[in-house]
Amino acid sequence: MIKRLLLGITFFTPLIASIEDNFKAIQLCDDCESSNVQFIEFCCTDRDGNTKSIIRPINYLKSDLEYGIFLDGSSIPGCTEITKSDIQLKPDLNAPITKLPWHGDQIGMIRMICDMYVDDNTPYVSDPRHILKKELEAAYALGYDFYIGPEIEFYVFNTNNDKTIIPLDKCKYADCANDFALSQALANTLNMLNAMGLQIEKIHHEVGPGQFEISKQYGNALDIADQMGTIRQALNIAAQMYHKKVTFMPKPMFGKPGNGMHLNISLFDLKHNCNAFFNPENAEAMSDVAHYFIAGILKHACEYTLLLNPSVNSYKRLIKGYEAPIYICCGVKNRSALVRLPHTNAMQPQAFRLEIRSPDALCNPYLAFAALLRAGMEGIKNKYELPHLIDENIYTMTEETRSAHNIATLPQTLHEAIEAFEKSTLMFDLLGEHLFISYLQAKKRELASFEQAVTDWELEHYL
Repeated sequence: MIKRLLLGITFFTPLIASIEDNFKAIQLCDDCESSNVQFIEFCCTDRDGNTKSIIRPINYLKSDLEYGIFLDGSSIPGCTEITKSDIQLKPDLNAPITKLPWHGDQIGMIRMICDMYVDDNTPYVSDPRHILKKELEAAYALGYDFYIGPEIEFYVFNTNNDKTIIPLDKCKYADCANDFALSQALANTLNMLNAMGLQIEKIHHEVGPGQFEISKQYGNALDIADQMGTIRQALNIAAQMYHKKVTFMPKPMFGKPGNGMHLNISLFDLKHNCNAFFNPENAEAMSDVAHYFIAGILKHACEYTLLLNPSVNSYKRLIKGYEAPIYICCGVKNRSALVRLPHTNAMQPQAFRLEIRSPDALCNPYLAFAALLRAGMEGIKNKYELPHLIDENIYTMTEETRSAHNIATLPQTLHEAIEAFEKSTLMFDLLGEHLFISYLQAKKRELASFEQAVTDWELEHYL
């Protein structure tokens, strides 16, 4: 087998899936030894999408691959109870294995993605990664694979000692070509991410001051979810190198554009080896599978919004009266619709996709992707009817016109999102009883804390 471990700032690509795990483990140990890897960061993701990790010296790698690593699950949000606290992390050798370049040559460290287990052979059913894998397996059984390409928006701020935030620049959309230092910093960041094997397609300035968007090359939903935590960490580290601060907060500044995470989605037809959304008989139209899938996405949109937009701050981005993706409908090239069908070249049928525009980067990608896949597959299995496509600017429609088109809106507050989620049997079935209740309770606590807090706005207006 050709070794795929590069020296220096590198990315360990997934080892060939058909080779047995024990051979993969031997190969990995050999590659680590030849590349001066000294430490392994074993990672999992908690209920809220935060990365949890344990760092171990390389000399434990063989036993860790064989027996796993144990941790206290009761101390991880949404995980086990204190009476059943032991959780076993088992590295997935098919997942992306990344060398972390910011530790330098003196401390060689790689990151391995792990699944949670309750014992050697039993996956932990409330592990967010397990939930996505379960949904992917169900889709695979029906003949489909699920692909996602995220567009992650974020702000970069200068920081002061008084903790006030100042946008990095005053540039606008696609600006910065005349700012050498900024252009160089973006190029260096892009180079670092691609050298890690994260396959970034582009990075550009967005509409807001100091706001940027980074586009990840599409891939299998599990691989993309695995890489999301690494991308967020890498962007934070890159900003720190320039003494700046990155935030993925959906609405960090009043009156300025919010941060979203648009998701480009497609299904791959395993039987016919083609894009399931493409209509071979009419390149200008979508397939029946695409119709049903999008209809499922729209029908269940309010139910899964809490997973895609999980914070109080999310709903300061998703508000009426602004160019926010809150209108539950689909349109061709229409950026005012929740679901957009981007332009695709008829000569590139595999590029046919849909774009869902509501999510933000504070979501747990495993749960968000699983929810979207479940909703879309419900549409396929039940042959949901797709409402007519909207080609008008929904932002400028009157309430009466939107009502005439049967265009509903997403939840407008965290409270409304919680209510829609709590009533959803689909989301209960997706997450299972333990995680569903845990997630719901956590969001209710967050909302109660926010409602009791005294804000700067209140002090300014009422003190």
